[in-house]
Amino acid sequence: MGKYRLENVIPFIKNIKTLIRFKVRKGEHFSNYCKQNLEISFFELARLMNSNKPRMNAMIFKKEITIIDSFWYIHSLREIFYLNTYKFSSTNEEPYIIDCGSNIGLSIIYFKKLFPNSKVLGFEPDPKIYEILKHNLKIFSYTDIILENKAVWNEIATLPFSSTGSIGGNIGRLNEDNVDNIINVETIRLKRFFDTKNRLFKN
Repeated sequence: MGKYRLENVIPFIKNIKTLIRFKVRKGEHFSNYCKQNLEISFFELARLMNSNKPRMNAMIFKKEITIIDSFWYIHSLREIFYLNTYKFSSTNEEPYIIDCGSNIGLSIIYFKKLFPNSKVLGFEPDPKIYEILKHNLKIFSYTDIILENKAVWNEIATLPFSSTGSIGGNIGRLNEDNVDNIINVETIRLKRFFDTKNRLFKN
């Protein structure tokens, strides 16, 4: 079959079927939005939906970033960009945004699209996800962004943190069945930032 070898054709057909099911179930508007506004092709969406890899690359705004869970990546695209969950208005073109739980950086990418001159302080307690966060934002060459590998809490301390490797890590509700992924993280209080004008807190 030359370049159209069977092992190449089967994944292609599988992606087509996945995309059709996705467009029927979710409607075409979201997939069209991704293509037109996020520069994510239909086939890229289908590829992500067919993947069960714990870590892989994905395209957004013609940039190749690293993601940790394709299901939650697509879910976050829908919540953050398509539904504009974090959208806000400001008379200040340079608002100061504090992002509590930045994960892999999609919320910060959204904020910088909304306000290109904004100043963003992002906190991500999971050290592995924090490295991916730094990597992804470096690709976009953003300025005025400070990232800290800390959790936001009601006191400054070092506390146990349950890492899920995705978006469900937390302090307090530790999973005893996941002991191997419980780590200690440093925490910070937000009180020190309360006197900052034109701020937005996102958690």
